[in-house]
Amino acid sequence: MAAFAEDTLVRFPVGQLALVVLALAVGTALAGLPPARRAAQVSPVAALGSAD
Repeated sequence: MAAFAEDTLVRFPVGQLALVVLALAVGTALAGLPPARRAAQVSPVAALGSAD
């Protein structure tokens, strides 16, 4: 395995990385909506008292 030379530049596609991070954040938020909506419709007392 060759070592990097001292003058080797490492470039990161900052725009693409930002787009991926943003897309993952949006996907995560969207994935959390259905369980949150279901939980909002249940009384806390009923949710804690159920065996399911």
